[in-house]
Amino acid sequence: MKKLMWLLGALSVLVLGGVILSPFYSVYQIRNSIAENDAKKLSHYVEFPQLRKNLKDQLNQTLESKFARKSVETESRFSDVTYKFAQRFSNQLVDAYVTPKGLGRFMGVEGGKAPRYSGDKGESQPSGNEKRFKLLKNTRFSFASTRTFILSMPAKNDKTIKLVLSRDRFLWKLNNIVLPISNK
Repeated sequence: MKKLMWLLGALSVLVLGGVILSPFYSVYQIRNSIAENDAKKLSHYVEFPQLRKNLKDQLNQTLESKFARKSVETESRFSDVTYKFAQRFSNQLVDAYVTPKGLGRFMGVEGGKAPRYSGDKGESQPSGNEKRFKLLKNTRFSFASTRTFILSMPAKNDKTIKLVLSRDRFLWKLNNIVLPISNK
């Protein structure tokens, strides 16, 4: 009986550990597939159609908000034309750049290689491990729910970029990037 209880306890610890560590494994795989310039591997961990849709929705809401305010202030019909142009342009921009290569540029990896360091500030070249985990520097991780995991990365002007991973059975996939867009 003691062996059975011990076995059940060990099994539940393993399952819980797997559930907690699995999104970290997905982040690690995303980072490695970008560094290796492996689009096929990356597509297993990034839901590109959903990611594009979510980014387009964010940008369109921001544009709509900004142009609605401008339209009220200026009462210009030109504002409507400009809004439609900006919306179309932002949608095409998302389609063009939300790709494995574009995601690599966003995460600081250029052409399958870690970013270059200028060394102009007297900094030494980072070691291989430092380069590999530069992405995770100052990043906070949190579970929003049992199906949602969020990486909060610092951006300029005390803003935060959030990478949202959702669980698809046992695999976590990146499906949203919440940009620090101001609606002012």
